[in-house]
Amino acid sequence: MKASFRLTCVLVLALAAAGCVPKGEWPSYRGGPARAGSLAPRAVGITGTEVWRTELPAESFSAPTVVGDYVVVGTNDNFLNVVNAVTGELLWRYRTAGDVTSDAAVADGTAYFASMDNHVYALDVRGKRLRWKLECAGRPASAPVFASGRLYVSTLAGTVHAARADDGRQHFYLRGYGPIWAPPTISEDDVYFADRYGFVYRVTGKNGTTVWETDIGVEVVAPVLLLDRFCVTASVDGEVIALDATIGEIAWRRDVGAGISAAPSSDGERIFVADWDGRITAFSPAGNPLWKTPLDGSCEGANVYADGMLFAGTSAGTFYCLSAETGDTIWQKNLESPIRSPVAVGDGSLFAVTESGTLVRFD
Repeated sequence: MKASFRLTCVLVLALAAAGCVPKGEWPSYRGGPARAGSLAPRAVGITGTEVWRTELPAESFSAPTVVGDYVVVGTNDNFLNVVNAVTGELLWRYRTAGDVTSDAAVADGTAYFASMDNHVYALDVRGKRLRWKLECAGRPASAPVFASGRLYVSTLAGTVHAARADDGRQHFYLRGYGPIWAPPTISEDDVYFADRYGFVYRVTGKNGTTVWETDIGVEVVAPVLLLDRFCVTASVDGEVIALDATIGEIAWRRDVGAGISAAPSSDGERIFVADWDGRITAFSPAGNPLWKTPLDGSCEGANVYADGMLFAGTSAGTFYCLSAETGDTIWQKNLESPIRSPVAVGDGSLFAVTESGTLVRFD
């Protein structure tokens, strides 16, 4: 049955244009609201030298985010952790009533994150105090998205909530039929997202109406990647699907041969996709395969592009740095525990967290 969305409360949105992340910061999941998984050119020069290693108090399925001298990461003991990015010292922790598996979005000194207790929190990182929390109509399954003074979060109940970032007052939410596992993608006046039933949506931010919705016929748990005139997503059946971002028609689809739960990334010229069989495949924007590199374990966390390099972790605990142009391995490090989440890239530094809760900085 074709999914439909109803706007519970129609209000005007103003969404920021989003692209690569400014030099030195990785303030949210996949870098920013565009979900490109890329950093501004020449922002890094990472050679794989380990600077510090910090053992967090519990397991972590959350990806780190970096703003200034802080690294923010959740753990499976109900806490959000704030770590000194320079020294690796655990500065302080904030307790919620559920595991913090979501990644945080940090803006203007505030960390926005979701807990398995069905709430979204706004935490003053410097002041160590709660600003507000918002109860969602369903369990948040992904990282909140900050764009132009508003916060967006998707849930397993098939809702996308929009709230004011300053006080948490809810503006609206959209309700559908399928669980939404991945965060929405924001670009100028539009919101893009996909549900597990295989529908991809473009919703305008001006009046909350659906511009288009397309049934791609496969199960999706990955975010949408925006690239030029395409929006690209991937399925647990192993397909990469590109849609015309203007009208929602399927432009092309390619099968990589294994399931995909991680978000694709892009350097503007190539699309990088990691699969459960431990391979990363590069496609052109037209869908032509460019290269394929096998790794030593399943790739469940999204890969990240920065400065000609592609970074990805595996279930075998190995962290890879590949050439984005050829797929060749530049360097690799074993962290002795599965790496389930994407990395964060700062100014000349890279931050990775393992399932066991080891947070590592590489330069």
